[in-house]
Amino acid sequence: VGVDWLCHSELPPIHYLDASNKPHKYKPDFYVPSWDMYIETKGWYRDKDKDKMARVKQCNPDKAIVVVSKDLLAEFERRPSIDTLLPFVL
Repeated sequence: VGVDWLCHSELPPIHYLDASNKPHKYKPDFYVPSWDMYIETKGWYRDKDKDKMARVKQCNPDKAIVVVSKDLLAEFERRPSIDTLLPFVL
């Protein structure tokens, strides 16, 4: 596809609050600058992960974040474009 991206070690943290309003820092797996989209990859997307990502999004409504599961990755490999990911933006 030829899309430039940055990995988590190159990104500043995204701040969020947990259920008790304790501050945390989250670093997504990837960021695609041309899409202005953060991408988190999850083999297992457990309830605690879903809760964390919901809190990250709640504290950062301006950020486009996509959680890529195994099924979504397979679809993206078939159709590698932002249009494949947009329906899954949190």
